[in-house]
Amino acid sequence: MAGIILNNIPFDPNNLADDERNAALGRFMTAWSEVEVVCGFLFRGFANLEADIGGAIFDRVGVREQIDILGALVELSDDPAAAALPGLLDEANNLSKARNKLVHASWGLFNGQPARFWQGLTSSHLSRISEETAKGKSERVKFIFTLSDLGDLTRRCTAVRSKLEGCLHAVKRGRGRYSEEIQSLLDRLTQLTTENRDLNNALLLEKSRQPPRQE
Repeated sequence: MAGIILNNIPFDPNNLADDERNAALGRFMTAWSEVEVVCGFLFRGFANLEADIGGAIFDRVGVREQIDILGALVELSDDPAAAALPGLLDEANNLSKARNKLVHASWGLFNGQPARFWQGLTSSHLSRISEETAKGKSERVKFIFTLSDLGDLTRRCTAVRSKLEGCLHAVKRGRGRYSEEIQSLLDRLTQLTTENRDLNNALLLEKSRQPPRQE
């Protein structure tokens, strides 16, 4: 049987005082935030958007939607740097799910080791995990995170962030076929706007040269 001690109300003061467990959690959150930052840069690169415009769009949706949007842009791109991204985004998505569980969790002990217990755990979950049934073992991996698990997740975040950065450095802004078409349309719109402005100015100038009408 697996040993489970969950620190519910009243909370154990060690939840905040224990440097080891909180440092492990903090390292993971730092590593995950770096993944998010690189995804934002990749979005702006593949969408061919300036930082302020890209941030106004990308930063206003949830992480799951951000990864979905980035994945869709990757599918539309013919940039060679996009080839490795689908697998990396899948890993980022899995890490995002773990991050959500870790944030919405509380400390306890699992087999004597400090662990984060997802707050959505039910008595049925805990019973199966304690009895170490096949389903319980699967639920343990998804819903309970020991310090060792936190270390593994941090290393996975660091690895995927490094690979995403490699893709970012290889991205050529505006190379995708849709980016090129959009840029072409914007250039044409700018040209038409300029021509229209010049025509209006010419008409105004011509009108100013005409003698006043006699009533």
